[in-house]
Amino acid sequence: LIPLAYASIYSQLTYSWMTNLMILGYQHTLQASDLYKLDLSRQAGPLAEKPKAAWRRHVKVVADWNDKLDQGEIHPSILKLSIWAICCRAVLEQNWRVVGRRKHPSLTWALHNVFGRTFWVSSVFRVVGDVAQIMGLLVLKAIISFSEQRLAVHLAGELLPNVSHGIGMALGLWILMIVTSLCANQYYWYSMETGIVMHAVLIACIFEHGVMLTGKERVKLVNATLVNHISTDVSDHHI
Repeated sequence: LIPLAYASIYSQLTYSWMTNLMILGYQHTLQASDLYKLDLSRQAGPLAEKPKAAWRRHVKVVADWNDKLDQGEIHPSILKLSIWAICCRAVLEQNWRVVGRRKHPSLTWALHNVFGRTFWVSSVFRVVGDVAQIMGLLVLKAIISFSEQRLAVHLAGELLPNVSHGIGMALGLWILMIVTSLCANQYYWYSMETGIVMHAVLIACIFEHGVMLTGKERVKLVNATLVNHISTDVSDHHI
């Protein structure tokens, strides 16, 4: 089983869980038998059930919304009604109910319900890393200014500023560099993991539905179309 499934937070942040695999790869070319078995939370088969369940829930929510819209249970805002009162209120309201406010199922939102957590975790790492990088540049500028100021005071023969300020800024810069590197690596890890798992899950769903097609359905949805969905449409969602 892949060590990542039970790795500590420190091991996940430093990637020490893959040390043995890296050593083995250095010793000889990795074979299929050398690779770890993925845990259930990362296998395409069990994961494929989650997007399908999320899709069914999303379709039901959209259908309920559209039914309420058709039955007149959902009404336009007072501002819209005031604007429509000027002219053609009946036509504009009908267009609002048929086109404007009608919802459609979204595969993107269904996938977001399943993989949204890791996606936003990677976004948080990216934001923190970028902020730490910018702060590092500002601290470096402050260190240079402090050094120039200390040199100028030394040449003038005056009392030197306390060196502890410079030491504190140097330590702060060191910490910011560690945070920047750590967050950048975690961002790439989480974003790539999310994309790869999503790619595998979508392909698994397409193949599963492909083998369940009846003869009549297979005439309309030929193998070339399925391959096109895998190679083009899935890649678009992956990106």
